[in-house]
Amino acid sequence: MWGAGRFERPVGEGRVLLELGAGRHAALGGLDYAPAFSYRFHARSLGARIGFERLLDPVWSDLEPETGPFVQRTWAGVIEVDAGEHRARQVRVTFLFGRTRDRAVVWRLPLEDL
Repeated sequence: MWGAGRFERPVGEGRVLLELGAGRHAALGGLDYAPAFSYRFHARSLGARIGFERLLDPVWSDLEPETGPFVQRTWAGVIEVDAGEHRARQVRVTFLFGRTRDRAVVWRLPLEDL
């Protein structure tokens, strides 16, 4: 079960977007939440967005037998700048950053036998 809501309004030259999602995954138990905040503005042929959010990704398949299901949690941020007046001549630069806790790690073990 998951629910989400959002609030958007103009602020200055741009728009603020606040979002909140919350829910419970039956296989994992417990209530978890995912807030998000972003601000986007456009001025002539230049636009930009800055945002922060919490990303949740349940992991319950393809795990080792002794590993139980879990939720991978990431606090992420984005800075995005785009320039250009037409789609044919548009440039977008995006910088993503974040920190993940309880992360899913894939080990690439060498093949023993072929």
